[in-house]
Amino acid sequence: MRSDGNLFVFSVAARDAGGETGIAKVTGLLLLRRGFDHEQALKSGKPNQRKEIPMRTRTLCISIKTALLLLTALSFSTGAAFADTYSATNLQSDIAGVAAHVDPNLVNPWGMAASSNGTIWVSDNGTGVSTLYQQDGTAASLIVTIPTSARNKDGGNPTGVVFNGTSSFKVTLNGNSQPARFIFVSEDGSISGWNPTLDVTHAIIAVDNGMNLGSNRAIYKGVTLGISNGHNFLYVTNFHTGRVETYNKNFHQVNPNGFIDPNLPAGYAPFGIRNINGQIFVTYALQDANTSGNFLRRLVSNGNLNAPWGLALVEGGTELWVGNFGDGRINNYNPTNGEFLGTISKADMSPLEIDGLWDLLPLGTGVYFTAGIADEAHGLFGLITED
Repeated sequence: MRSDGNLFVFSVAARDAGGETGIAKVTGLLLLRRGFDHEQALKSGKPNQRKEIPMRTRTLCISIKTALLLLTALSFSTGAAFADTYSATNLQSDIAGVAAHVDPNLVNPWGMAASSNGTIWVSDNGTGVSTLYQQDGTAASLIVTIPTSARNKDGGNPTGVVFNGTSSFKVTLNGNSQPARFIFVSEDGSISGWNPTLDVTHAIIAVDNGMNLGSNRAIYKGVTLGISNGHNFLYVTNFHTGRVETYNKNFHQVNPNGFIDPNLPAGYAPFGIRNINGQIFVTYALQDANTSGNFLRRLVSNGNLNAPWGLALVEGGTELWVGNFGDGRINNYNPTNGEFLGTISKADMSPLEIDGLWDLLPLGTGVYFTAGIADEAHGLFGLITED
Protein backbone atom coordinates (compact mmCIF):
# COMPACT_ATOMS: atom_id res chain seq x y z
CA MET A 1 0.00 0.00 0.00
CA ARG A 2 1.25 3.48 -0.80
CA SER A 3 2.14 5.77 2.08
CA ASP A 4 0.21 9.01 1.79
CA GLY A 5 0.08 10.64 5.22
CA ASN A 6 1.08 10.82 8.85
CA LEU A 7 -0.68 11.66 12.10
CA PHE A 8 1.32 12.88 15.06
CA VAL A 9 0.65 14.42 18.44
CA PHE A 10 2.84 17.22 19.70
CA SER A 11 2.42 20.15 22.02
CA VAL A 12 3.76 23.64 21.73
CA ALA A 13 5.84 25.69 24.14
CA ALA A 14 4.94 29.15 25.39
CA ARG A 15 7.16 29.77 28.41
CA ASP A 16 9.11 32.90 27.56
CA ALA A 17 7.85 36.49 27.73
CA GLY A 18 5.09 35.55 30.11
CA GLY A 19 3.74 32.93 27.77
CA GLU A 20 3.04 35.40 24.99
CA THR A 21 4.76 33.71 22.08
CA GLY A 22 2.35 30.88 21.46
CA ILE A 23 4.35 28.25 19.55
CA ALA A 24 7.99 27.41 19.03
CA LYS A 25 8.57 24.57 16.59
CA VAL A 26 7.40 21.10 15.71
CA THR A 27 9.29 17.94 16.54
CA GLY A 28 10.63 15.77 13.74
CA LEU A 29 8.70 13.44 11.52
CA LEU A 30 10.95 10.53 12.50
CA LEU A 31 12.37 11.93 15.74
CA LEU A 32 10.10 12.16 18.77
CA ARG A 33 11.04 14.55 21.54
CA ARG A 34 9.63 15.65 24.85
CA GLY A 35 10.32 18.85 26.76
CA PHE A 36 12.17 20.91 24.14
CA ASP A 37 13.35 24.38 25.13
CA HIS A 38 11.19 27.11 23.59
CA GLU A 39 13.70 29.97 23.73
CA GLN A 40 16.47 27.83 22.27
CA ALA A 41 14.14 26.65 19.55
CA LEU A 42 13.45 30.21 18.47
CA LYS A 43 17.15 31.09 18.50
CA SER A 44 18.25 28.06 16.53
CA GLY A 45 15.47 27.94 13.94
CA LYS A 46 16.94 27.49 10.48
CA PRO A 47 15.51 28.78 7.20
CA ASN A 48 13.58 26.22 5.25
CA GLN A 49 15.75 24.99 2.37
CA ARG A 50 13.01 23.05 0.61
CA LYS A 51 12.29 23.88 -2.99
CA GLU A 52 9.49 26.31 -3.74
CA ILE A 53 6.17 24.47 -3.85
CA PRO A 54 3.56 25.37 -6.47
CA MET A 55 0.38 26.97 -5.25
CA ARG A 56 -2.30 24.62 -6.44
CA THR A 57 -3.50 21.88 -4.17
CA ARG A 58 -3.40 19.37 -7.00
CA THR A 59 0.38 19.66 -6.96
CA LEU A 60 0.34 19.29 -3.18
CA CYS A 61 -1.13 15.82 -3.47
CA ILE A 62 1.60 14.77 -5.89
CA SER A 63 4.32 16.24 -3.67
CA ILE A 64 3.05 14.48 -0.57
CA LYS A 65 2.69 11.13 -2.30
CA THR A 66 6.13 11.35 -3.88
CA ALA A 67 7.83 12.33 -0.64
CA LEU A 68 6.12 9.66 1.38
CA LEU A 69 7.21 6.90 -0.96
CA LEU A 70 10.60 7.39 0.68
CA LEU A 71 9.22 6.45 4.08
CA THR A 72 8.40 3.09 5.54
CA ALA A 73 4.75 2.93 6.48
CA LEU A 74 4.07 1.92 10.05
CA SER A 75 1.74 -0.99 10.55
CA PHE A 76 -1.39 -0.47 12.63
CA SER A 77 -4.04 -2.87 13.80
CA THR A 78 -7.31 -2.53 11.96
CA GLY A 79 -9.15 -3.23 15.19
CA ALA A 80 -12.65 -4.57 15.33
CA ALA A 81 -14.81 -4.56 12.23
CA PHE A 82 -16.29 -1.12 11.64
CA ALA A 83 -19.97 -1.91 11.15
CA ASP A 84 -21.62 1.53 10.98
CA THR A 85 -22.59 2.74 7.51
CA TYR A 86 -23.23 6.26 6.27
CA SER A 87 -24.92 8.22 3.50
CA ALA A 88 -23.97 11.56 1.96
CA THR A 89 -26.67 14.04 0.98
CA ASN A 90 -25.72 16.74 -1.50
CA LEU A 91 -27.25 20.01 -0.30
CA GLN A 92 -25.68 22.69 -2.50
CA SER A 93 -23.63 22.81 -5.69
CA ASP A 94 -22.84 25.32 -8.41
CA ILE A 95 -23.94 22.71 -10.97
CA ALA A 96 -27.65 22.16 -11.56
CA GLY A 97 -28.84 18.64 -10.83
CA VAL A 98 -25.96 17.69 -8.54
CA ALA A 99 -27.55 18.77 -5.25
CA ALA A 100 -30.87 19.85 -3.80
CA HIS A 101 -30.02 23.53 -4.30
CA VAL A 102 -27.89 25.52 -6.74
CA ASP A 103 -25.50 28.27 -5.62
CA PRO A 104 -23.25 29.69 -8.35
CA ASN A 105 -20.86 31.06 -5.73
CA LEU A 106 -20.07 27.60 -4.38
CA VAL A 107 -16.92 26.94 -6.40
CA ASN A 108 -14.17 24.89 -4.74
CA PRO A 109 -15.64 25.38 -1.25
CA TRP A 110 -12.91 24.77 1.30
CA GLY A 111 -13.01 25.52 5.02
CA MET A 112 -16.14 25.73 7.17
CA ALA A 113 -16.96 27.33 10.51
CA ALA A 114 -20.22 27.56 12.43
CA SER A 115 -21.47 30.78 13.99
CA SER A 116 -22.84 30.94 17.52
CA ASN A 117 -26.35 30.34 16.13
CA GLY A 118 -25.29 27.35 14.02
CA THR A 119 -25.14 29.01 10.61
CA ILE A 120 -22.37 27.45 8.51
CA TRP A 121 -19.88 29.79 6.84
CA VAL A 122 -18.05 28.35 3.84
CA SER A 123 -14.88 29.70 2.20
CA ASP A 124 -15.43 29.60 -1.55
CA ASN A 125 -11.92 29.47 -2.94
CA GLY A 126 -13.02 29.70 -6.56
CA THR A 127 -15.20 32.80 -6.27
CA GLY A 128 -13.47 34.73 -3.48
CA VAL A 129 -16.48 34.91 -1.19
CA SER A 130 -17.94 33.25 1.87
CA THR A 131 -21.43 31.81 1.48
CA LEU A 132 -23.65 30.96 4.43
CA TYR A 133 -25.98 28.00 4.85
CA GLN A 134 -28.54 26.87 7.36
CA GLN A 135 -28.25 23.35 8.69
CA ASP A 136 -31.09 22.21 6.42
CA GLY A 137 -28.92 23.15 3.45
CA THR A 138 -30.71 26.32 2.40
CA ALA A 139 -28.59 29.36 1.64
CA ALA A 140 -28.65 32.52 3.74
CA SER A 141 -28.95 35.81 1.89
CA LEU A 142 -25.64 37.20 3.14
CA ILE A 143 -22.58 36.80 0.91
CA VAL A 144 -19.27 38.14 2.24
CA THR A 145 -16.50 39.19 -0.13
CA ILE A 146 -13.01 38.19 0.99
CA PRO A 147 -10.32 40.82 0.27
CA THR A 148 -7.08 40.10 -1.53
CA SER A 149 -3.42 40.75 -1.02
CA ALA A 150 -2.30 44.00 -2.61
CA ARG A 151 -0.40 42.09 -5.28
CA ASN A 152 -3.29 39.78 -6.14
CA LYS A 153 -5.19 41.11 -9.16
CA ASP A 154 -7.18 37.94 -9.79
CA GLY A 155 -9.73 38.01 -6.96
CA GLY A 156 -9.92 36.41 -3.55
CA ASN A 157 -9.01 32.77 -2.90
CA PRO A 158 -9.90 31.96 0.73
CA THR A 159 -9.12 28.55 2.18
CA GLY A 160 -9.45 28.20 5.95
CA VAL A 161 -11.93 30.00 8.18
CA VAL A 162 -12.45 30.05 11.93
CA PHE A 163 -15.13 31.56 14.18
CA ASN A 164 -13.83 33.97 16.83
CA GLY A 165 -16.03 34.50 19.86
CA THR A 166 -13.44 36.47 21.83
CA SER A 167 -12.74 40.20 22.08
CA SER A 168 -9.33 39.65 20.46
CA PHE A 169 -8.22 39.87 16.82
CA LYS A 170 -9.67 43.26 15.96
CA VAL A 171 -9.87 44.59 12.43
CA THR A 172 -10.06 48.28 11.62
CA LEU A 173 -12.03 50.32 9.11
CA ASN A 174 -12.09 54.13 9.03
CA GLY A 175 -10.52 54.30 12.49
CA ASN A 176 -13.06 51.98 14.09
CA SER A 177 -11.84 48.63 15.43
CA GLN A 178 -13.96 45.60 16.26
CA PRO A 179 -13.21 41.91 16.89
CA ALA A 180 -13.28 39.80 13.74
CA ARG A 181 -16.11 37.34 14.22
CA PHE A 182 -14.81 35.20 11.37
CA ILE A 183 -11.16 35.06 10.34
CA PHE A 184 -10.19 33.94 6.84
CA VAL A 185 -6.84 32.97 5.36
CA SER A 186 -6.14 32.92 1.64
CA GLU A 187 -3.74 31.41 -0.86
CA ASP A 188 -2.56 34.91 -1.79
CA GLY A 189 -1.00 35.33 1.67
CA SER A 190 -3.66 37.52 3.25
CA ILE A 191 -5.46 37.17 6.57
CA SER A 192 -8.76 38.99 6.92
CA GLY A 193 -11.56 39.36 9.42
CA TRP A 194 -15.28 40.08 9.29
CA ASN A 195 -17.31 42.14 11.71
CA PRO A 196 -20.87 43.21 10.79
CA THR A 197 -20.57 46.56 12.54
CA LEU A 198 -17.66 47.57 10.30
CA ASP A 199 -18.86 46.12 6.98
CA VAL A 200 -21.57 43.52 6.72
CA THR A 201 -20.68 42.34 3.20
CA HIS A 202 -16.88 42.54 3.20
CA ALA A 203 -14.10 41.11 5.33
CA ILE A 204 -11.22 43.46 6.14
CA ILE A 205 -7.51 42.84 5.67
CA ALA A 206 -5.63 42.25 8.92
CA VAL A 207 -2.34 40.84 7.59
CA ASP A 208 -0.90 40.96 4.08
CA ASN A 209 2.06 38.64 3.63
CA GLY A 210 1.37 38.20 -0.05
CA MET A 211 3.74 41.07 -0.75
CA ASN A 212 6.69 39.02 0.45
CA LEU A 213 9.01 37.96 -2.34
CA GLY A 214 10.63 34.67 -3.27
CA SER A 215 10.93 32.06 -0.56
CA ASN A 216 9.16 34.31 1.97
CA ARG A 217 5.93 34.55 -0.01
CA ALA A 218 2.96 33.25 1.94
CA ILE A 219 0.36 30.78 0.72
CA TYR A 220 -2.11 30.09 3.51
CA LYS A 221 -4.10 26.86 3.58
CA GLY A 222 -5.61 26.61 7.05
CA VAL A 223 -6.32 28.51 10.25
CA THR A 224 -7.43 27.84 13.81
CA LEU A 225 -7.51 29.52 17.21
CA GLY A 226 -6.02 28.34 20.48
CA ILE A 227 -5.25 29.43 24.02
CA SER A 228 -1.82 29.19 25.61
CA ASN A 229 -1.21 30.34 29.19
CA GLY A 230 -4.41 32.37 29.08
CA HIS A 231 -3.54 34.18 25.84
CA ASN A 232 -5.43 33.87 22.56
CA PHE A 233 -3.42 32.91 19.49
CA LEU A 234 -4.12 32.43 15.81
CA TYR A 235 -2.33 29.54 14.09
CA VAL A 236 -1.94 29.63 10.30
CA THR A 237 -0.42 27.04 7.96
CA ASN A 238 1.90 28.63 5.41
CA PHE A 239 2.21 26.02 2.70
CA HIS A 240 4.81 27.91 0.68
CA THR A 241 7.38 28.36 3.46
CA GLY A 242 6.57 25.04 5.11
CA ARG A 243 5.89 26.67 8.47
CA VAL A 244 3.07 27.26 10.91
CA GLU A 245 2.80 30.92 11.84
CA THR A 246 1.49 32.16 15.19
CA TYR A 247 -0.24 35.51 15.73
CA ASN A 248 -1.19 37.17 19.00
CA LYS A 249 -4.50 38.87 19.72
CA ASN A 250 -3.38 41.96 17.76
CA PHE A 251 -2.55 39.99 14.59
CA HIS A 252 1.18 40.43 15.30
CA GLN A 253 3.28 37.41 14.40
CA VAL A 254 5.07 36.23 17.51
CA ASN A 255 7.27 33.56 15.96
CA PRO A 256 8.81 35.38 12.96
CA ASN A 257 10.40 32.23 11.58
CA GLY A 258 7.35 30.10 12.14
CA PHE A 259 7.72 26.66 13.63
CA ILE A 260 8.96 24.03 11.27
CA ASP A 261 9.87 20.37 11.32
CA PRO A 262 13.45 20.18 9.99
CA ASN A 263 13.18 16.41 9.52
CA LEU A 264 10.30 16.47 7.07
CA PRO A 265 11.08 15.14 3.60
CA ALA A 266 11.59 17.76 0.91
CA GLY A 267 8.21 18.86 -0.43
CA TYR A 268 6.33 18.40 2.83
CA ALA A 269 4.54 21.42 4.25
CA PRO A 270 1.73 22.16 6.70
CA PHE A 271 -1.66 21.96 5.06
CA GLY A 272 -4.77 21.86 7.25
CA ILE A 273 -5.06 22.80 10.91
CA ARG A 274 -7.74 22.53 13.58
CA ASN A 275 -8.14 22.91 17.33
CA ILE A 276 -9.94 19.89 18.74
CA ASN A 277 -10.52 20.02 22.49
CA GLY A 278 -7.44 22.18 23.07
CA GLN A 279 -5.11 20.14 20.88
CA ILE A 280 -3.91 21.55 17.58
CA PHE A 281 -3.98 19.05 14.72
CA VAL A 282 -1.77 20.02 11.78
CA THR A 283 -1.81 18.09 8.53
CA TYR A 284 1.42 17.67 6.66
CA ALA A 285 -0.08 14.58 6.38
CA LEU A 286 -1.44 15.03 9.92
CA GLN A 287 0.02 16.26 13.19
CA ASP A 288 -1.73 16.84 16.49
CA ALA A 289 -0.70 19.35 19.14
CA ASN A 290 -1.98 20.97 22.28
CA THR A 291 -1.34 24.63 23.03
CA SER A 292 0.95 24.61 26.03
CA GLY A 293 4.04 22.47 26.13
CA ASN A 294 5.76 19.36 24.90
CA PHE A 295 5.78 16.61 22.33
CA LEU A 296 3.22 13.99 23.28
CA ARG A 297 3.19 10.99 20.96
CA ARG A 298 3.10 9.68 17.44
CA LEU A 299 -0.50 8.88 16.61
CA VAL A 300 -0.80 7.64 13.01
CA SER A 301 1.80 7.34 10.28
CA ASN A 302 1.05 6.82 6.60
CA GLY A 303 -1.27 3.88 6.01
CA ASN A 304 -4.65 5.04 4.69
CA LEU A 305 -3.95 8.77 4.79
CA ASN A 306 -3.84 10.45 1.39
CA ALA A 307 -3.31 14.23 1.43
CA PRO A 308 -5.59 14.64 4.48
CA TRP A 309 -7.13 18.04 5.24
CA GLY A 310 -10.52 17.61 6.91
CA LEU A 311 -10.79 16.62 10.57
CA ALA A 312 -13.78 15.86 12.75
CA LEU A 313 -14.10 14.47 16.27
CA VAL A 314 -17.37 12.51 16.36
CA GLU A 315 -19.32 9.99 18.43
CA GLY A 316 -18.80 11.89 21.67
CA GLY A 317 -15.08 12.26 21.06
CA THR A 318 -14.38 8.56 20.59
CA GLU A 319 -13.71 8.72 16.85
CA LEU A 320 -11.42 10.97 14.83
CA TRP A 321 -12.48 11.24 11.20
CA VAL A 322 -9.72 12.21 8.80
CA GLY A 323 -10.81 13.26 5.32
CA ASN A 324 -8.49 12.67 2.39
CA PHE A 325 -8.39 15.24 -0.36
CA GLY A 326 -6.31 12.80 -2.37
CA ASP A 327 -8.84 9.98 -2.76
CA GLY A 328 -12.00 11.44 -1.19
CA ARG A 329 -12.18 8.80 1.53
CA ILE A 330 -12.75 9.36 5.24
CA ASN A 331 -10.77 7.20 7.64
CA ASN A 332 -11.70 6.68 11.26
CA TYR A 333 -9.09 6.54 14.04
CA ASN A 334 -9.04 6.21 17.77
CA PRO A 335 -8.05 9.75 18.81
CA THR A 336 -6.09 8.47 21.81
CA ASN A 337 -3.84 5.74 20.42
CA GLY A 338 -4.18 6.17 16.66
CA GLU A 339 -5.70 2.75 16.05
CA PHE A 340 -7.28 2.56 12.61
CA LEU A 341 -10.96 1.77 13.12
CA GLY A 342 -11.98 1.57 9.49
CA THR A 343 -12.90 3.59 6.43
CA ILE A 344 -16.31 5.26 6.46
CA SER A 345 -18.50 3.10 4.25
CA LYS A 346 -21.87 3.14 2.53
CA ALA A 347 -24.66 0.63 3.06
CA ASP A 348 -23.16 -1.72 0.47
CA MET A 349 -19.90 -1.61 2.48
CA SER A 350 -17.99 0.16 -0.28
CA PRO A 351 -15.99 3.22 0.85
CA LEU A 352 -17.84 6.52 0.93
CA GLU A 353 -15.83 8.64 -1.51
CA ILE A 354 -16.35 12.37 -2.14
CA ASP A 355 -14.44 13.81 -5.07
CA GLY A 356 -12.18 16.69 -4.00
CA LEU A 357 -13.09 16.36 -0.32
CA TRP A 358 -12.01 19.31 1.81
CA ASP A 359 -13.51 20.05 5.19
CA LEU A 360 -15.53 18.08 7.73
CA LEU A 361 -17.71 19.84 10.31
CA PRO A 362 -19.65 17.86 12.93
CA LEU A 363 -22.83 19.78 13.70
CA GLY A 364 -26.44 18.96 14.45
CA THR A 365 -27.52 15.64 12.97
CA GLY A 366 -24.32 14.70 11.17
CA VAL A 367 -21.04 15.83 9.65
CA TYR A 368 -21.09 18.52 6.96
CA PHE A 369 -18.57 18.40 4.15
CA THR A 370 -17.20 20.61 1.39
CA ALA A 371 -15.57 19.43 -1.81
CA GLY A 372 -13.88 20.94 -4.84
CA ILE A 373 -15.41 18.55 -7.34
CA ALA A 374 -14.26 18.20 -10.96
CA ASP A 375 -10.64 19.02 -10.18
CA GLU A 376 -11.64 22.02 -8.01
CA ALA A 377 -13.49 23.67 -10.91
CA HIS A 378 -16.87 23.22 -9.19
CA GLY A 379 -18.22 22.77 -5.70
CA LEU A 380 -20.30 20.64 -3.39
CA PHE A 381 -21.65 21.15 0.13
CA GLY A 382 -23.42 18.32 1.86
CA LEU A 383 -24.18 16.29 4.96
CA ILE A 384 -23.02 12.84 6.04
CA THR A 385 -25.42 10.94 8.31
CA GLU A 386 -25.40 7.49 9.84
CA ASP A 387 -27.79 5.01 8.24
